[in-house]
Amino acid sequence: MSRFHLLALVGAALLALPATVLAASAIDLSGTVTRDAAPVEGVSVTAWLVGDDIIVAATTDANGAFAVQLEGDAGGVIQVRATGPTVTFEPDDQGCVRSETPTGRAEVTIEALPVPPVAISLDTLVVSNVCGTAATPRPAVTLPPTDV
Repeated sequence: MSRFHLLALVGAALLALPATVLAASAIDLSGTVTRDAAPVEGVSVTAWLVGDDIIVAATTDANGAFAVQLEGDAGGVIQVRATGPTVTFEPDDQGCVRSETPTGRAEVTIEALPVPPVAISLDTLVVSNVCGTAATPRPAVTLPPTDV
């Protein structure tokens, strides 16, 4: 049998396979998001299969629960990120405004289906301080008029 005939035979066999054999499995990923051991509502959760470019998202409910669906197979790795609500404080004595956003992450290796629930703790705090000045800067040199 020639190489061409062998390739044609293999190609025909692959085309004859049902699409479900070649397709990735649907993965139901669920879990809870907590901060200081309490569930957090309104957290933005994103998940994706490493090596894939499809990102799925959900928002946690009053119990801190979320659920998303993606596609993958055993051995795949799922990255999960959670971003809690940002809290912004009143300006301090120096006029600085502080904002804090709690975040968390998890990595899940798909060992078998169904994937067990994921627990994410918002254990990292992203902090920003924005300070403004009240004084108007004065130029050191008075510029000549530009009208000629």
